[in-house]
Amino acid sequence: MTTNREIANDKNLLPFFEVTLILPNGTIITGALEIHLLAYY
Repeated sequence: MTTNREIANDKNLLPFFEVTLILPNGTIITGALEIHLLAYY
């Protein structure tokens, strides 16, 4: 599996991750990932 999406993780938020995905069409998705919870807002 390959991807050209840029993923930025702030390791200072451990064990809480805030992930930003930049899609090829320019759409920016910011999500919060904690344990098994994946929330987009």
